[in-house]
Amino acid sequence: MLPTSTPSGPLPTVPNDLIGSRNTAEFDSAYRELFELAPVAYHEIDAAGILRRVNQTECRMLGYTREEMVGKPVWQFVAADQQEESRAAVRRKVSGEEPPAPFERDFLRRDGGYLILEIYDSLIYNRAGQVTGIRSVLLDVTDRRLAEQLLANEVTERERLTVALRRSKEEAEKANRAKSEFLSRMSHELRTPLNAILGFAQLLEMSALDRDKREAVAQILKAGQHLLGLINEVLEISRIEAGRLSLSPEPVLVSSAIQETLDLLTPMAVRRNILLRDEGGTERRRYVMADQQRLKQVLLNLISNAIKYNSDDGTVTIASEEIDGSRLKIKVRDTGPGIKPESLPKLFTPFERLGAEQTGVEGTGLGLALSKRLLEMMGGSIGAENNPDRGATFWMELPLVQDPVTQLQAAMPAVAAPVRPSQQQRQRIVLYVEDNLSNITLIEHIIVHRPHVKLVAAMQGRLGLDLAREHRPDLILLDLHLPDISGEDVLHGLRQEPALQNTPIIVISADATRGRIERLQSMGVLDYLPKPLDIKRFLQLLDTCLSGMDNSK
Repeated sequence: MLPTSTPSGPLPTVPNDLIGSRNTAEFDSAYRELFELAPVAYHEIDAAGILRRVNQTECRMLGYTREEMVGKPVWQFVAADQQEESRAAVRRKVSGEEPPAPFERDFLRRDGGYLILEIYDSLIYNRAGQVTGIRSVLLDVTDRRLAEQLLANEVTERERLTVALRRSKEEAEKANRAKSEFLSRMSHELRTPLNAILGFAQLLEMSALDRDKREAVAQILKAGQHLLGLINEVLEISRIEAGRLSLSPEPVLVSSAIQETLDLLTPMAVRRNILLRDEGGTERRRYVMADQQRLKQVLLNLISNAIKYNSDDGTVTIASEEIDGSRLKIKVRDTGPGIKPESLPKLFTPFERLGAEQTGVEGTGLGLALSKRLLEMMGGSIGAENNPDRGATFWMELPLVQDPVTQLQAAMPAVAAPVRPSQQQRQRIVLYVEDNLSNITLIEHIIVHRPHVKLVAAMQGRLGLDLAREHRPDLILLDLHLPDISGEDVLHGLRQEPALQNTPIIVISADATRGRIERLQSMGVLDYLPKPLDIKRFLQLLDTCLSGMDNSK
């Protein structure tokens, strides 16, 4: 058995099988060295829990001398909140109520710190087989446990943040839905009486009125139109913020978009004798990636502002320049009074008119804020600056893209060779409902390689429906974003026509979201081709569709 004296006293009795195998003194020395220099802490307690042996490793770990530890209860070196449990555990193990098993205790260091020790116990017996104490091997697991705790805390914190983010997202979505429902309801509630106000005011304007009454009616119409514009722009911004505004980005010819805008605004400029000067240039024949309707909406806002806030007999100049070969900057310069330097940072703030409401110039204060959001959605940017001499310049930048026809020519070697119409093939009519002239031109260049196919184009949805009824096309190509009605409205209109119910329809759109594609396919479209167009796939689909009609004859 092991004695209950300190290491300076006698060591445990040498086992019988080792007697005579080596010098006992040498064995005692080796055992003492192993006991003291072991890389793990080791101690022995008697049946009352009093420390009787402690190795140097444990003393070093806890910062005490051997004399300070031996003769003291083992729980005296344990954290205060664990001392009672330590005392009870010793009693249970010595009495046989609890078998030894690995456990952990927090041990106090002399310097006030603590260590987490993993303890492995075994019982000490006398020759009569009675338990006289417990020997323990102690491993320092402080760093490992702290790392595990830090990891657990990090996981818990991450889970807490995930829950918080999910709740925030749900609350934001709920708020967005509530806002959308509110705006939808308010739009209806405001437009309904406004319709009566503007309608009856227009009827009064058409009747015989004296000068004062006619002026009063004009003021009603002016205020009503202002309110209608405000409602439209607020709803537009709200749809953007709610993520419900869909765009159809595609190559847009800059010169075409600018010219269409100038055509609309020329009468407004003529009334104030303002010259609209288009500097043109080679850059103007370039293409930018944008939603055609939204691009014109931004151009209308910038150029109409340049007219409204200009001086009589002034000039509005539209110019453009290429930036780093990847973007196009379109600049609108006026010769008005300019913008106060301190007001420049507020230009794109909703409802901020910078004092213009005192000048009599009509406006809602939302046009520039809406333009900024639309351009950012199209990957562009917008800004403004005062001119060195007079007036201000508003500019916008959009990414440049290659001419669709040039793209077609580059792709033609990979496209199937022109198909010669067979004797069985009759001429086929394909109707393309698309408001972007560049896209129509692209399809025209592709159809050239199919001589038996005649392309009929419509740049508005209602016109497309009329042409479909008139020509009874063999195939309809349909864009989703049209200036008058949506592509889905056109699709509904086509399916309500008995003669067109079975006409195959291929949707060609930049709006290639999974939900939109699945919904349209459920409505019976033949296929959905995203922009930019895969020309080879389009031709294969065209040939398959039209040849299938010939074979069915």
